[in-house]
Amino acid sequence: VHFLPSPLDVPPVEGINPTTGEKEMRHPRLHDPLAALVFKVMVQGGRKVVYFRVYSGVLKEGKRILNATRDKKERMAQIFRLHANRHERVESMGPGEIGATVGLRWARTGDTLCDDEYPIVLEEIQFPQPVISMAVEPSSPSEMERLEEALTMLGDEDPTFHYHKNEETEEIIVSGMGELHLEVLTERLRRHHKLQFRTGRPQVEFRETITKAVEVEEWMDKVMGEDDKALHICGGVRLRLEPLQRGKGLEIVDLVPEKPQVAKDQEIREAIARAVRDAATSGVKAGYPVTDVRIEILDYRYEPGKSTPQAYTIVTSMAMRKGLEQAKSVLLEPIMELEVLVPGENVGDVMGDLGARGARIEGVRDKGNVQVIRALVPLKEMFGYTTTLRSLTKGRGSYTMKFHSFDHF
Repeated sequence: VHFLPSPLDVPPVEGINPTTGEKEMRHPRLHDPLAALVFKVMVQGGRKVVYFRVYSGVLKEGKRILNATRDKKERMAQIFRLHANRHERVESMGPGEIGATVGLRWARTGDTLCDDEYPIVLEEIQFPQPVISMAVEPSSPSEMERLEEALTMLGDEDPTFHYHKNEETEEIIVSGMGELHLEVLTERLRRHHKLQFRTGRPQVEFRETITKAVEVEEWMDKVMGEDDKALHICGGVRLRLEPLQRGKGLEIVDLVPEKPQVAKDQEIREAIARAVRDAATSGVKAGYPVTDVRIEILDYRYEPGKSTPQAYTIVTSMAMRKGLEQAKSVLLEPIMELEVLVPGENVGDVMGDLGARGARIEGVRDKGNVQVIRALVPLKEMFGYTTTLRSLTKGRGSYTMKFHSFDHF
């Protein structure tokens, strides 16, 4: 009988100390500080069940722990060891063990649980960004609260599912990884949560990026508002924006020189970084999130007695908008990796249809008595493809599709 390696046979797990930013290791030993990773969250019988693996130390029932990912302290409730078809309640778990618990309010998939005296954040699980969204409207206003509660539960279970409320239209927008993903989730809302609602047509989620590097500076010294509601805005910021390779995401780098003479230097830096991040959630081209951009915070201008951290939030937002406009923002669309299995006599028809959808054929190979077509294709061209493929292959074709990247195509 061949066994999987024990915790002692593999290297110690690495993580980052959130307090110092230094890399630390946790060995699979009972006397090491606690480090456990949440790998799944499910709602069962109205209760949130958190599944975890212990990498080091001991996780005990009743122990006060730190969720280092979210900087939240919680107390462990009942702990269960998992068996094939049952859960066994235990008092504690050690390195290498997998278990479940209930009652952890803040835990999400990918979070690190640890000793509050020895904080560590293990490598997080990376989830793809949603690429499709649609509006959901409850059948009556009284259903809105129940709908939002149910959506929150789904979001706890599935990190690739997001939702938010459009403040202008008051519509709820749900986002996921594809048509089928959203169909399954909305069906769960109807069946399991007994909700009645209407859905809009699925829409592709675009992203925005820039095409050239720019450096911008924004300065403001004025009073906004009147009388007792007046707000004095005084501050300045200088930013540099430059494009990154596809798939690099958003990089925010603080390059501001040390300013020991500024009493609230750290607060101002945090306000600027937060404002940069907030501004990047809505681009200037069409309001989509900004990606594949490096944003360097080069410097800020400070006036003693007049500048406040709040002022830099407004000034930085203005500088970001100016920078994105000057850097020539463009839209990126989700590109999908497509694999189609079809009988040999239908290959020509299927490839012709893919060509009409703007697909880039990557290759064709034999797989038993069928042909496998690999292609990259814009997601917006794939709505309703299941019906078309069935028609072209007389019901004998099938396909799989997964996210590849946001890009021009």
